[in-house]
Amino acid sequence: MAAVLCIARLYSLGSERQIHQSWYRGTALDDLLGLSVEPLTLDRLYAGLDKLVGHKEAIEKHLKEGTGLLFDLKYELLLYDLTSTYFEGQCPHNPMAKRGYLRDHRGDCLQVVIALIVTEEGFPVGDEVFEGNNAVRRPLDLHADAGTLVCQRCVSESAEIVSKPCFF
Repeated sequence: MAAVLCIARLYSLGSERQIHQSWYRGTALDDLLGLSVEPLTLDRLYAGLDKLVGHKEAIEKHLKEGTGLLFDLKYELLLYDLTSTYFEGQCPHNPMAKRGYLRDHRGDCLQVVIALIVTEEGFPVGDEVFEGNNAVRRPLDLHADAGTLVCQRCVSESAEIVSKPCFF
């Protein structure tokens, strides 16, 4: 299941539902991986994601090492950005979904905050999801420590985020 999820993420930017409904049937992966369409249920795809999350740090480290050599990435300057996404509904099984500042002015919805770290060429090297009650308006004040930890995990143990805002 992990192979299906990873290959799908590289070749098709759709959801797990899209993998289940149409994408997988249009590939030769059933022959290559020996996994027929029948056991490829939506629940199994979601469960596969849950298992992959437990290996997130090792996967990020492996990808950083391989892609850094393949694409000659430079890590002197990393860009760190935050965004939020909100959920319709109550989200009883998502402990990170909380009420917080929403640019969409949807105070009635729960949200999570998503951090992304990219090289200056725009190549992603790390990400993290935070509880939704963290403000996105002033990311450097509130997330510099968390961003530094993500950079240290994904790029270099000596990485730091400069926490002084720079507006041009």
